[in-house]
Formats: sequence, structure tokens, C-alpha cells
Amino acid sequence: MKAGVKITMMGTAEDKQLKAPAEKVVFEEDLTPAEKARILKEKKVEIPPAGIKNLGNTCYLNATLQCLHKVTELKVALDTYQPPSTEARDVDSVLTSQLRSVNTQLVSTTDSITPMQFIMALRQRFPRFAEMHNGGYAQQDADECLRGLLTVCSSTLQGQSGSGSNRIDELFGFSMKSTLKCLECDEEPTQESVELNRVMMCHLGTQTEPVSHIHQGVTLSLKEHIEKSSPVLGRNAQYEKTSSLNSLPPYLVVQFARFGYKGANEWAGTSASKVKLIRKIAFSHTSGARSAPEGSQESR
Repeated sequence: MKAGVKITMMGTAEDKQLKAPAEKVVFEEDLTPAEKARILKEKKVEIPPAGIKNLGNTCYLNATLQCLHKVTELKVALDTYQPPSTEARDVDSVLTSQLRSVNTQLVSTTDSITPMQFIMALRQRFPRFAEMHNGGYAQQDADECLRGLLTVCSSTLQGQSGSGSNRIDELFGFSMKSTLKCLECDEEPTQESVELNRVMMCHLGTQTEPVSHIHQGVTLSLKEHIEKSSPVLGRNAQYEKTSSLNSLPPYLVVQFARFGYKGANEWAGTSASKVKLIRKIAFSHTSGARSAPEGSQESR
């Protein structure tokens, strides 16, 4: 007999030796995306990340949602979130509920999801994300979207520390100690302050002094020159602001400042405009929490 040949057997089984399968055979291609995700969960197999459909220049939003979805502690806080009653519900609680729904959908299917209700709530809370351009939705900034979502969730997700804390600042918040010195008046005393931040800036340098690594950009961002009113001089003056990290959060968000300002040039006939900085910035690809020396704080 050759391999693969088909054989037909004829006859009657005796003593009920042939039995139907105890469970109906189900083929993978016959399963829905939700059923695939459920079976993978039961078998404790990691579910491939679900995609998010673009709803009209919403790539900024999809990227932000996928990043936030990777923060396990935030997912737990959203899962346990209890929205207020219908009478006391506001747009922040609605947006938080929709964010919780998106996180649930991302682990409930192996297919892409369509977060229509979420983006409707987002545009109601932040009308700028509903701006139109040339008959379609305008492109938006992922950093603005992230900051907006963190602001909303800071007012709706209670913290674990008590005393009015919120989960967002427990996960992303860090304090910056700053000194402000007037460069035009030595008699004016130096001002010191401590501010709570959720995003660390990383400037990309200039054409003559470009930044090539994230640590250089962060270091550059800790010292800047600003113009403000001087109470001693009675006019606007130049100040130097020097900052340092006073604490580290579990998750440190770093924003690459990829947009700059280009002044008007009469000789070239160009007007002032915002320009995108196309520059390669290297950074460590190491992810996850690492062991830190005793008494120190480690971020990821």
C-alpha cells in the first residue's frame, strides 16, 4: 500500500466498539474572535494584542490607547472603577467608563475593535479633537491626547494612598524642584518651587547642537530660558530656570519635543510657522521593572 491511499471499510461494528467523540470537534477557522480570545484565556495563553480601527485620522488616539493598555495597574484601577449614578454622572465619568470598556475589548477579542463610543466621549470632553480639515477630521497630537486622558482619570480614579490621592499621580506623577534666577537683575532673589508633573520633556537640540540620545535631551530640558515679568525691574526680563527630579514614578512618560517654531523670513518670503523636527534619537530598549539598589526608586 502506498502512503496516503484511502481505504473504505464496510461492515457492522460489534459490541458498540465505535463511539462518537465526547466533545464536538471545533476548528479554529470556525471560531469568532471573541471565542478565540476566551479559549486562549482558559488555556492561559497570551492573547495577541487586538488592533484598533482608524476612525478618521485617529492614529494619535490608537497609539495612546495601546500604550496605556500596557500599564497593568491602570487596567486594574479601570476594572474596579464604579461610575456615579446617572443623576451625578458628568463627562469625565462617561469618558472614564468608555476607557474601561476599551481596555476590556482589547483583551476580549483577537480581531480589531472600533471604539466609536469612546471617541465620541473624548470629542465631547475635548472639542479640539473634533476639529475638521478639508472635509475630514484634522490630525491631532498624541501627547495632548495622553495629557487629557491622564487629567480626566486623575479626577475619577481614586488612589490607594488615601487622603484624596488619585491613581494617575501614584503611577505617573513625579515632583520637579526648580530654581528661577533673573539674568538681568542680581538684586532679585532666586525663587524656588516644587511642581508635580506627569510627563518629562526631551528637547531635541538645535541644527548646530543636535541631540542624539534621550539622556542628552532630558538633561537639556532641565535648563531653559524664559521671559517673565520682573517685580524688581518692573518689566519683562530674561530668567534662567534650572530643574531637577525630586522623585521618580513607577512609569516615567518622556515626550520627545518634535515640533519647533520657525520665525518669519522676509528675504525668503516665508511666514512664521510650526515645523516638525526630523531627527534620530536613540534610547534604551530595555523594558519592565528592574531591581534597584536599596533606598532608591526605579522607573520603567
